[in-house]
Order: sequence, then C-alpha cells, then structure tokens
Amino acid sequence: VSTSFSKGHNLRQTKDQTYKKLGTVQCTYAADYTAKGTSWFGISGSIRTGKESDLPVEYMIIDGYTGSRPIGSDPILDTVVIDGRTYQIYCIPSGISVNGSRSPVQYLSVISEAENTLTENEANAIGGTVSIDKHFAAWEAAGLDMNGQITKVKFSIEGWKSSGAVKVTENDIMIGALSEQAPVGSSVRGDVNADGRLSIADVVLFQKWLTAEPDAALKNWNNADWDGDGILTAADLSLMKIAFLTAEPHSA
Repeated sequence: VSTSFSKGHNLRQTKDQTYKKLGTVQCTYAADYTAKGTSWFGISGSIRTGKESDLPVEYMIIDGYTGSRPIGSDPILDTVVIDGRTYQIYCIPSGISVNGSRSPVQYLSVISEAENTLTENEANAIGGTVSIDKHFAAWEAAGLDMNGQITKVKFSIEGWKSSGAVKVTENDIMIGALSEQAPVGSSVRGDVNADGRLSIADVVLFQKWLTAEPDAALKNWNNADWDGDGILTAADLSLMKIAFLTAEPHSA
C-alpha cells in the first residue's frame, strides 16, 4: 500500500519569508522504523514563488530509505556534507501527469547510498538532527531558486507499495529569526532587542519584523514566542502587547 506521515509547521506567509529571513531551521527526530518495500523518511515542505499561478516548489531532505533509492535518472547537481552526512542534490522539473495535471518542481537532498543505514524488513532505530537551513543554502549554491516563501516544514515518512510500522518518539522542529545564540542577560520575556527589559521599543520592533520591514532584526527571537509553538506570528504580538500594557510601570 501507499501511505504517508507528516507532522510539523505551516508557516505564516509574508512577502519576505525567505529561508534567510527565517534563520535557523532544524529538526531533531527519533523513531522505531520497520519497512518492507520502498519507503523513506526525512524532511518535507514547500516554497511559494512570487506568482500566484505557480505551483509551490516541493522540497525533501531524505535521511534514509528502504527499497529503491527515491530519485530517478535526474542528474546530480552537487554533493554536500551537512551534519556529518553526505547528500546528493537534485532538482526534478515540473511535468504533466497521465491525468493531465501539472506536477510541481521538486528540490531534493538524498542521503548517499553508502551512508543509508536502513535495513529492509528489520527493526531500525533512527534519529538525528537535520540542519534544514543548511540544505536551503546548499540548494541555492547549487543554482536553485531559493527566493520564495518557506511555507511548510515537516518531518515526514512515506511508503509506496510497502508495509511496515513506525513509532515516532521525537519530532522537535526549531525555527528561529536568527541563527545567533541569544545574548547573555536577555532572558526577559518579550525583550527582542536584548536591552534587558520589555518596552514599547520591543513591541514596535516585533511588529516591524512581522511586516517584513528590511531593517527589522530580532536579537532574541525566543523571547517573542509567547505561545511556545516555535513560530512567530501576530498572535505572539498580541500577547506581547497585553503583557506590556498590563505591566507596571511601563518602560519608555
């Protein structure tokens, strides 16, 4: 049978929600994995281009597979080492299916055949951390267009004409505004400009960042994640405003 599992984040969409704007994007996962036939696991998502009529680009980072290697005869664009593992980069162009519908362009990083450790029809303990943002950068360096909006980031498992069982025990996706560590002494909730306090300046800066103003950079994005879902949205801004307005005394 064909089946799939996918769980992660649908990101807010703004005109400047590129991978560079997101900064750090990582997934740490762990699972017990048994499969007979063709299957794969890793990261999947989509990238929306500037044209509404265009299909979103689908992307996959394949960290392991059973059965046939999940790539056809498309040429290798580059070979890279990320997180200590070797991947080949591919781009599958859009095409027309047998029912006449158009398929999306696909960007892929596929673990090298030599480093694929899955054994078919046996219990496999899988796990690791995928630096998704580094794959984005590698795709751009390989000549792929990465100027679109990142709209989905998910840990995924797919099977095709296969059978098996998977128990996912960890799926921690981190999405940050900046890759830098938060400055020491800036753990005050809402303090995104790292001056050690929650003030109107933080509210204004966060609002500018949400509207993708080019000079708006958050020095500590974690302090703006009020609802703790790992994504910064207008809901977080609303909670920040409430906290600021109810704090006594207000900081200028």
